[in-house]
Amino acid sequence: RGLPGKLDGVVKFGSHEVLLYPDLPEALKPRPGEALNKRFIYTMENVWARDKRTGSYLTDARSVAAFRAQLQRKADKLGIRMLSYSHERGLWRVEVVPS
Repeated sequence: RGLPGKLDGVVKFGSHEVLLYPDLPEALKPRPGEALNKRFIYTMENVWARDKRTGSYLTDARSVAAFRAQLQRKADKLGIRMLSYSHERGLWRVEVVPS
């Protein structure tokens, strides 16, 4: 349907963020539930627990549990719902509901 070319000005992927309608003034953005401003599930890849000093991957149960809790706090702070985190695959899934 020609959607990929149309997404260039609508969705912007940045480091640690996804912006919807980044260049539109707030007054011109679609209301929640309209156009692409709808509930969506976002899956992030390569999300791993790492040691801050050495950069090595942490795989022990305690570190993984602490990292999962950190991701949950981030989701709560952003006002999104954490759906899952797989430390084996490095996948973090969240649900975003526009307000």
